[in-house]
Amino acid sequence: MRFYQIYKIEMFKLMKKRVTWVLLICLVLPLFYGVSIVGNASHIMVQGEFDALTFASINWNMLTMTGVPEILFALIAANTLASELEKGQLRQLVIKVCNRQRLVIAKATALISLMFLSYIIYCLFSIAIYYIFIVQTPLGTGEFLGDGIYSIQFVLMDLIYLIQIMIVANIVLLLGLHHKASVSFMMGIGITTLFIVCEFFGTVKYFIPAYIATALSYQQMSTGLASVLCIFYFLVGIIPIFITANKFEKIDIN
Repeated sequence: MRFYQIYKIEMFKLMKKRVTWVLLICLVLPLFYGVSIVGNASHIMVQGEFDALTFASINWNMLTMTGVPEILFALIAANTLASELEKGQLRQLVIKVCNRQRLVIAKATALISLMFLSYIIYCLFSIAIYYIFIVQTPLGTGEFLGDGIYSIQFVLMDLIYLIQIMIVANIVLLLGLHHKASVSFMMGIGITTLFIVCEFFGTVKYFIPAYIATALSYQQMSTGLASVLCIFYFLVGIIPIFITANKFEKIDIN
């Protein structure tokens, strides 16, 4: 079976799983801020004006700072490999596919595709909220894209946060070879918590993608350096995929 065929199957399986649809809970945040801003709620303090893309990016950054996307994708990742190993569903797949490494890489690729798809949907929903609510207030410029350079920084920040989510999910995939889905998921929560804590410690914080995104937002780091680090984090993030693929080839499947 070709890689693209396996990828389509894995993507279809992901979209069918109930746990995937839990991601929709994230859409509550931009809706909450949109309604609160237009209602001039006292618990929301916002200054300045912003365009639609900036509003979407700000909402995404606020969401990722909570660690919620990492936890949700850790849950999905645990249900992608570990859960199927537990239930014996992978045995039949391996017989059909024959190439175990290709199967693991297809699963990981589908998971990463879901991350980007979720991000796009989140941004589109946030932009819709902007034009429904924010443009009615003095905060909304009505523009889709304002200052080009400033917006590029926000997009880069979004990408860096996505890579951190990818790193957590890929590590959970790897853990799923040796632990049950529930244990892998709990470890994913632990890794997410560790990342958040490490942001407060000296040199270690520079190895945490989310800290780099925050530093970029406060102009404490140049866009060029942040881009280089973004590529570095991505390369580091895909290492667990190939480790998982190699290890999966050697384990017995019941």
